[in-house]
Amino acid sequence: MAIFRGGVKDAMAAGGVVLFTLEDEPQDLPAGVRFHTIKHTYIAAYPGKKVGQPSRENLSIIYNALKREKPDILHIASDSMSFFFTFPALILGTPVVASFHTDLKMLGEATGTSWFAVQCALAKERWDSCLVDSCATTSESFRAKLRTQGVECEHVIRTAVDISLFNPSKASPDVRSTLTFSDPHPDTFLAVFVGRLSPEKRISFMHRVVQALGPHAYLAVIGDGLEAPTLSALHSQSNSLYCRPGFVSHEDLAVIYASSDVHVSASDFETLGNTVLEAHACGVPVCVTRAQGFCNTVAEGDGGDGLMFAPGDAADAVAQLRRLRGDAALRRRLGEAGRQKVERHNTIASVADDLLAWYARGAARRAARPAGSVAWACVHLTWSILFTALTFACYQLLTWAMGLRSEPVRARRMAAAVERAVERGAAA
Repeated sequence: MAIFRGGVKDAMAAGGVVLFTLEDEPQDLPAGVRFHTIKHTYIAAYPGKKVGQPSRENLSIIYNALKREKPDILHIASDSMSFFFTFPALILGTPVVASFHTDLKMLGEATGTSWFAVQCALAKERWDSCLVDSCATTSESFRAKLRTQGVECEHVIRTAVDISLFNPSKASPDVRSTLTFSDPHPDTFLAVFVGRLSPEKRISFMHRVVQALGPHAYLAVIGDGLEAPTLSALHSQSNSLYCRPGFVSHEDLAVIYASSDVHVSASDFETLGNTVLEAHACGVPVCVTRAQGFCNTVAEGDGGDGLMFAPGDAADAVAQLRRLRGDAALRRRLGEAGRQKVERHNTIASVADDLLAWYARGAARRAARPAGSVAWACVHLTWSILFTALTFACYQLLTWAMGLRSEPVRARRMAAAVERAVERGAAA
């Protein structure tokens, strides 16, 4: 993402924000944001998820876009394409800041990725952190973990929620009726999961937990992804599962949250948990795993705003949801506390100011960097880009030769790897 001078909202209104995306037609794009589409592909380790393609064509697209747009700062995510953004930005004199969002080590273990490949990915993260002008991540817990892996983040990005959109007033009896299959019982209980439908999210685990609550309890699964065919096949009142995969706008999502009794997630991969903040803004309690970024977004105990359970512990999860189901006053108290927290810390205005302050520090660091440091980085980036492109091509060729591009095969292997990872974590 490229940002120009002025506040974020002012920049958007003036056409001062440019987005690089993998989508040909991005949905829910704020007014005033221009975009450039880069070429994407898929990888066997994560079928169904688009990734930027490390290629000369994409390097040219990025360079020409930055040269034409002349942004004041470039904000990138540390991923397979980060070198392809950092290199042209250095050449053109554009300051670069990077944010780290994905726990590559845990994700690699869960997807059955080889030790060597995981170590290469972690080494690339460390290299990214050395080349850019400033680094940030999404939660204090992940910041601490990145530090142990050799990545020092000077900033923790706060996540903004549009509290006028995500609001308790958006509750809809009609939407709730749809998600609960028009169940008229007064004890009907609706849990909602929102996110990518993939094995590491452990949606099947949460489905079993909700089923264990007994009659008139339902899980609504909102999103799309690798597990969409499997989950949508279970869509029925008898299975206590609502699942109609596909894109959902923020407007519709706010209505879904506000119409539910609780937002749930069994994932232990989250570096923050944006959906928790959205649910909080809608005045809805949350029940999530006591792991990773959730520990920074959910407060337990007296005066808290949610309930948590041990990762992989179905009995604990069932017990927490039963508490919520049987205590409407508790649901209201937790929901109100969550809403108040978001109003204090996660409004668009406060988060934009915080983000711009970080951008300013990154730009100041670039101005202070010696010319020799930038030249050294450019030389090393040249070889790094060539190595990344070659490695990616070899990986794609190898996985094609091994037949791993079959989504059903890879999905089964990935699901089994996730279960093994969770079992190891529980044992530890």
